[in-house]
Amino acid sequence: MIYTETLAALIEAASTQYSSRTSHIWRPGLRALRFTYGDIGRMSRRAAALLQRRGVGDGDRVVIWAANSPYWVAAFWGCQLLGAAAVPMMVQNTPDFVDRIARFTEAKVILATSSRGHHFGAVPVERLEEVLGPQGSQEEDYTPGRVSPDSVAQILFTSGTTGEPKGVVLRHRNILANLRGVADLGILRPDDHFMSYLPLAHVFEQIVSLFLATSAGAPVTQAASLAGSHIRLCMEEDRPTVMTSVPEFLKRAVQRIESRAEAMGRLERLYRLYKLAPRLPMALRRRLASQILQRFGGRLRLVVSGGSALDPEVGRKWEALGVMVLQGYGATETSPVVSVNRPRGRKVESVGPPLPGVEVRIAEDGEILVRGPNVADGYYKRPEETAKRFREGWYFTDDLGEVDADGHLHIRGRKKFLIVTPAGENIYPEDLEAELNSEPEVADSAVLAIAPEGRFEVHAVLLPLPGSSIPDPRSVVERVNSRLQPHQRIQGVSVWEGEDFPRTVTRKVRKDEVRAWLLGRQTGEASAPRLTVAGALERAVAQAAGISPEQVLPEYRLEADLKLDSLGRVTLAGIIEEEMGVILDEGRLEPSTTVAQLKELVAEERGREDRYEFNPRPLSQKARFWRFLLQRLLAFPVIDIFAPMRVTGTERLQGLEGAVLFMPNHISPADGILLKAIPEPWRSRLAIAAAADVLYEKPGLKRFAGLLELLANIYPFSREGQIRSALQYTGRLMDRGWSILVFPEGRISMDGHLQEFRTGAGLMAVELNAPVVPMAVKGTDRVIPPDADRPMLPRRSPVHVRFGHPVHFAPGTDYASAAQRIRSEIAAMLRELEQDG
Repeated sequence: MIYTETLAALIEAASTQYSSRTSHIWRPGLRALRFTYGDIGRMSRRAAALLQRRGVGDGDRVVIWAANSPYWVAAFWGCQLLGAAAVPMMVQNTPDFVDRIARFTEAKVILATSSRGHHFGAVPVERLEEVLGPQGSQEEDYTPGRVSPDSVAQILFTSGTTGEPKGVVLRHRNILANLRGVADLGILRPDDHFMSYLPLAHVFEQIVSLFLATSAGAPVTQAASLAGSHIRLCMEEDRPTVMTSVPEFLKRAVQRIESRAEAMGRLERLYRLYKLAPRLPMALRRRLASQILQRFGGRLRLVVSGGSALDPEVGRKWEALGVMVLQGYGATETSPVVSVNRPRGRKVESVGPPLPGVEVRIAEDGEILVRGPNVADGYYKRPEETAKRFREGWYFTDDLGEVDADGHLHIRGRKKFLIVTPAGENIYPEDLEAELNSEPEVADSAVLAIAPEGRFEVHAVLLPLPGSSIPDPRSVVERVNSRLQPHQRIQGVSVWEGEDFPRTVTRKVRKDEVRAWLLGRQTGEASAPRLTVAGALERAVAQAAGISPEQVLPEYRLEADLKLDSLGRVTLAGIIEEEMGVILDEGRLEPSTTVAQLKELVAEERGREDRYEFNPRPLSQKARFWRFLLQRLLAFPVIDIFAPMRVTGTERLQGLEGAVLFMPNHISPADGILLKAIPEPWRSRLAIAAAADVLYEKPGLKRFAGLLELLANIYPFSREGQIRSALQYTGRLMDRGWSILVFPEGRISMDGHLQEFRTGAGLMAVELNAPVVPMAVKGTDRVIPPDADRPMLPRRSPVHVRFGHPVHFAPGTDYASAAQRIRSEIAAMLRELEQDG
């Protein structure tokens, strides 16, 4: 572990001491990008040099408005090297709010992702990927700032988009005191690997996957999307051991585990494990749950939960699977950790004892007060707010709690949401919500006190499970009331009309907004819930189109009304994936698609099960051994008999290394025999993309799919529908060192002439970041005719295969241009083959 007095010293030491260690793995596209701590150090110095050229110096503010990425990390460290204060913003923040904060903090520069094409008047905007990516300036020379422990490291805004913004000022000494307290718990191991999907604009994610990981020199996998399939891909490929999470993610993951177990007829077995687990050591629990844990990479051992209260039952279920859950408590104002469970003596129903050096006191009214070196001095330019919450060295949290005999802190809820009945009795909404959430029809709930027509009422708002409803909410409340004390009982109930409650970044329910909706509903003034899928979709469309969300109407068409051309629709799909966690294939976004239809597509994709669950079996050593034998002893001798092959152009592959994308023309169902023409070392690590709607779905062919997976290592590639998933599957294969043979025409040519290439071929050529080897084939259509739709005996005919020169495409190359370049290369070789006879 590295301990320093400033964050600037921390990144300088880590980039030197851990220079060759992997720092980040990130998948913004089809392939994984890997960065070392040395890379991050160099990018941080480039960021510092850029900012200094823009006039940034000691104490100046720099807004960072971007999703998690290694570029975000380098931008943050660049601020620290200069002694500037970073002002991280959530990617979901509106341009107006970002502009407001930039002006409020008098920011010198805004660092944003390239997808955010907004302008902010006098504040210059730099695009992170452009200035810190490979194409940006490589200048690393800068004059270090005068950084001290008292320097402001960052200003984090905790308010929403309404009201006066409230920025927490965190100094280097606050963050590093908290880092040391967490590091001294001894929860890390030398081989730990972090999984990061929560936003780095929140200090909870920073303390673990940024500061703790850097101090330990540990690798971090950064999710580039909130889509469940993307997070699962990252975990399966990189096999992390530690993850920060919020309770809602853990709850939904358990629900998916149980739904999957039920579908497989193994739910009773899972429940037996839950019951038996407390008497078993963790290692044995992990062994019994190994199949489940494989979906999280197989090595996940520790989850740090924070942001809101974790249902103890959910925590126990994770523990039953052999994953230790350490729930903690904190706030932005405390940098953030106040208390956390330790590996020994942990209690899933508590948030653990305070960190060493942190004092916790319970006020007479039950409010939690915190004092220590991790506590901020106050709010930026908000002296009145500072005076309310920071008094005599104590931070007044507005949370209610108690400390048990073992020194563990227990959270009872927010002080402002405490319900006091007319009889003076206290009701903690969280207790009632826990009971409501245990009902099978209820996904989540919010309990509030309202006074319709002046009459006090404890009211529950219920959120149904995705895709379902709660037809009789009153019966749900009656069952729950039977388990509550008389003074706790719920009098009123409503069902939330959107897909989800409005939530904070750590997935807490925004009860003020729920209350506003509820009161408006009772007075007949309520509109649809603000943060439903439709609301989030409108913001995504508005961001892509460069207009305000209020201007987005359901009948608007993507191209004619919103002016989103093909590139704009690709951008829109990326925003929807990044901010809503839904992967849409750009091909389904037609120019004529309306916003209403887009909403239906999003809802449809949310419920779709990804057909491209990665299958590692054909890649195993055992499968490769049998494939080698079957090819040499069976397949290749048969090919020599029926399709004697002449191969030319292999000299063009000399000096080529690593995974390669082979792209031949497609004239026969027998074109898979081309694998024999591909020289080693690529042949032994080759996968063939097979049309999913043909080989995996046609009755006459699909029964042979398993045999061909073993014999030729084919995998399903969708030509329609889940194209993105097929492309990601391909990227995973190439990340593992496998070359790919794919037919860029997308279908067999019935007349032998080269067809037009799909733009997807160009996308693969550019985004897979690998050399493309064009191939020309002649003669396979005489071995098996192009219209054959079932297995048949081949006819003997010679086959000629020619390899072209490898083609490399730079990032950002136009996909259609790339596809046309490859087609031209193949067309030229086909003419040569014709001339050769």
